[in-house]
Amino acid sequence: MVAIPYTTITPRYFPTLAHKFVMLSMELVTAIFWLGGFAATADFLRKLAICRGEVCSTARASVVFGAFEL
Repeated sequence: MVAIPYTTITPRYFPTLAHKFVMLSMELVTAIFWLGGFAATADFLRKLAICRGEVCSTARASVVFGAFEL
């Protein structure tokens, strides 16, 4: 929630507060949380008892491709 406003607004309006290593670390932490979310979603879809067939395979594939687009 804080990474996007900090990395977009701070360099433009408050350049003295925009430190390049802080912005890099915020982006890295956000990317780690995104990847963790994709892994949790894929694991959730894998363990569903009612999820069988082509639809669930497509859902798992979409999660994998979504993670690659990050």
